[in-house]
Amino acid sequence: MENKKVIESKSIISFVIIFFLFNIPNVKIFNLSFGEMSINRFLIFIMFVVYIIQFVFGKRKINILSIDLAICAFVFLIAINHVSIGWLGNTILLIIIPFLIGRFFMDEVSPKFIRTTIIISGLFQAMIVLFSSFIRPIRIEIEGFRQIENSSNGLANALLDGRASGSIGHPVVLGALLLICFISCFYNILRQENLFLSTAAAIIVGTSLTLTYSRGSWLAAAIVLTLMVILIKSKKALFKWVTVVLSVFIFLFSPVGSDVVGRFSGTSSQDFSVSHRTEMFSWTWENINKSSYHFIFGNGFGGSLELLQKNTPKDGFPVIDNVILSSVVDFGFIGVITLFIIILFSVIRNFNNKNSWIHYVVIAILLNGFTFDIFYWEQISIISFLLLGFSYHKVSYVSKQTSYKEVNV
Repeated sequence: MENKKVIESKSIISFVIIFFLFNIPNVKIFNLSFGEMSINRFLIFIMFVVYIIQFVFGKRKINILSIDLAICAFVFLIAINHVSIGWLGNTILLIIIPFLIGRFFMDEVSPKFIRTTIIISGLFQAMIVLFSSFIRPIRIEIEGFRQIENSSNGLANALLDGRASGSIGHPVVLGALLLICFISCFYNILRQENLFLSTAAAIIVGTSLTLTYSRGSWLAAAIVLTLMVILIKSKKALFKWVTVVLSVFIFLFSPVGSDVVGRFSGTSSQDFSVSHRTEMFSWTWENINKSSYHFIFGNGFGGSLELLQKNTPKDGFPVIDNVILSSVVDFGFIGVITLFIIILFSVIRNFNNKNSWIHYVVIAILLNGFTFDIFYWEQISIISFLLLGFSYHKVSYVSKQTSYKEVNV
């Protein structure tokens, strides 16, 4: 009975964290000596304290894996090689604490519950986007928060009026969050689980994802959905392929499809977003080669932002817009290799189970990271490391007769 209460409390806390991350903007509530504290950062810190209390007084055991050595090495590296106290605080709140919560304190929460929470949270955000886009713009008067100005009356005109930002305040970050939800919905549809909720959410979230005009999110979705169709075993193969054909047909002959095609048709090597991201490869290589120490260990989390201010790229746009490149600058090759091992081990570990789900989300986040700096946006950074930690959820093994029962994440 006591263990059941602990699991219920962890589930409730997990729901609150994920729902807030999907829907609450980066709003500052007070300042501390090491930097600003936003609603989401404060929430993740409080929840971490609650989990620590549960762990200490509940005398619960931690299941240690061999990969935890790599995790400890990565945490140690980014903790000692910090730019400033403020950036050390950001490292703890945006990377370390979310990962620890997902890795050690959400271990007893049902993967299905987490997936359903993501779908519900993303659906709520998508409804905000559609309401603001097609009915009435929502304006939130918060300093430093981008107001929702999109007031188009249809998908065909959405790009002319602006890209949807939802309550998050940035279209690319919104697209990354909706991508996670969309992948979760599609998994349920292919597995024929929670079909009504998942199908309705997939339609609404997919439409909102289109309104962000985030090509990185679109490409990541296309690649991961293709992998899912090929690799996921459905209870009824005919249902899966009918669903796939119907989805493709609706996409091709709907305003959503024409908007996506129109967005990509205007993309070329001369496009600023493409040329800038291409230029940042040479910029990164040039800057990490200035010091052997920084080449190996990096400049610390936040170091890339300071370098961008000191040595602005030729096009004058002071962002890297590639999480791999920014990680090389921040964490060095040792840090990036360690992080890659952690991610790769997570994906391989979950791929071994045909009914798993979360490795598709991890792959989607990583692919999307090639188009923007995930770690510097608090909502997507926290949710990414939270889910990466949760991807090490304990594995259960079942017989062939129950091969379609979810046994892992």
